[in-house]
Amino acid sequence: MPSHALTALATVLIGVVQLMTAKGIRQHKVLGYIWVGLMMYVSISSFFISSDIQLWGAYSPIHLLRLWTLLTLCAGFISRALEISKRINSICNCSVASRLF
Repeated sequence: MPSHALTALATVLIGVVQLMTAKGIRQHKVLGYIWVGLMMYVSISSFFISSDIQLWGAYSPIHLLRLWTLLTLCAGFISRALEISKRINSICNCSVASRLF
C-alpha cells in the first residue's frame, strides 16, 4: 500500500513537470515513459487494495477508473508506437481521470 501511494504521488509530480516542459525534448520523452510505467504500476497495484465500498459483488466504482486508466495508457502507448498524433488525447484523459480520485 505505501508503494502505491508513493508511486501515485510521483506520477502527480512528474505530470506537473511534464506540463511545464516543452514537448519533443529528450527530458519530456524520458519523463513520459517513466510516467506511463508508474501509472501502470499504480493502476495494477490498486487491484490489490480492498475497498469498503462494494456495489457489484466485490467491485466498486473505483474499478471502472482503474480499467479506464489501463485502457487509456495502453491506447496512448500503442498510438505512440504507431506514430498517431491523437495519442495526446488519450494520455490527457488518463491523466485527468486518474487525478479525480
